[in-house]
Amino acid sequence: MAVATCVCILQPFAGVPVGRGEYGFLDVGSSFEGIVRREGGRRRIRLVCGASWFDFTSDASSTSYARGKMKSGDFAILSHLKDLGCGEIIRRPQEVHFSGCINESYTFNATGGDFFIKINRTFAASSMFAGEFEALQQLQTKEVICVPTPLGYGNLPDGGSYIIMKHLQFRPFGMMQESSQQALGWNLAMLHQANSGTVFGFPMTTRLGVLPLDNRWSSNWATFFVQQRLRDRFERVYTILGNQKTELECKGMKVLERATEILDTHKIKPSLLHGDLWMGNSGLTSTGEVAIFDPASFIGDAEFDLAFEGWTPVEHFPGFTAGFYAAYHEVLPQVEGFGKRHQLYQLFHLLNHFLIYGGEYYTHVTAMVDQILLN
Repeated sequence: MAVATCVCILQPFAGVPVGRGEYGFLDVGSSFEGIVRREGGRRRIRLVCGASWFDFTSDASSTSYARGKMKSGDFAILSHLKDLGCGEIIRRPQEVHFSGCINESYTFNATGGDFFIKINRTFAASSMFAGEFEALQQLQTKEVICVPTPLGYGNLPDGGSYIIMKHLQFRPFGMMQESSQQALGWNLAMLHQANSGTVFGFPMTTRLGVLPLDNRWSSNWATFFVQQRLRDRFERVYTILGNQKTELECKGMKVLERATEILDTHKIKPSLLHGDLWMGNSGLTSTGEVAIFDPASFIGDAEFDLAFEGWTPVEHFPGFTAGFYAAYHEVLPQVEGFGKRHQLYQLFHLLNHFLIYGGEYYTHVTAMVDQILLN
């Protein structure tokens, strides 16, 4: 499919006058047929290319159009793919669903390769995907663990942004194999051992879910984590709780003091982190490599990437196996005080989950706060 031709011809297409429930047609060459149909207040665009077709809508409202249908502004993505040398699109994009995912995700199969694209309808690329692009590049540079190759990102004309990566094909249930768990544990430890400088932070903002991470550089891990991670999330929670924040706010101040005491005595080597590592952000590729994706990276304490060990808020949570942790600690043994630091790092994720999902996570936040203050 000649994507460049398609984009040039179909961009003026949204101006075709069509009545309610009626179709409009444009001859866009021997290989293409463009169809416009107005359905209520929306204008739907269908691009047909041989056996392939793509549905778009000119309605920018995510609430009035079913999730999973690309929008007219998304032609910008096709143009970007063309610039990357994708060749002809072999079939229409396939939507990929992930539990708890905040973005739309699509795979594109083309003669120039397979591509994976994430779309966020809210945030600009500079605050949403620029950080993920940089994180994937830095993880790939370490050459110890497989990640999707980032190819580009950009803004959408109707608002929001996207990121394009090479598509990794994963084996079904590949990470349920004990050998995969052990390989990932070893590879993660090797990533954490790699030289990542002498300070903590990241060159730009990254996001954990929809929430930004304050990655300003710091030479002190205790200061960085307490102020730019825990305090930041506590204050966001207080805003949500409003007049009901008093009890948690009092305990939260004590937790910050306790966290400073615990981390001040912890001597660490800065490590490049995934930042949001759990089973759902890993996979076994068709070529037999373990891979990680969807990073919320920054440079910090290696133990932070182990925070989801023993995660209890979600019943039957798909955590890593004992083999994963044994392989990891064979390379990087646990050091004194691991348990107390683990509680602090897990508290951060609990606060973040409460801010995104609300509800039941509040009881887990208060339970962890109480545990930290008792120790």
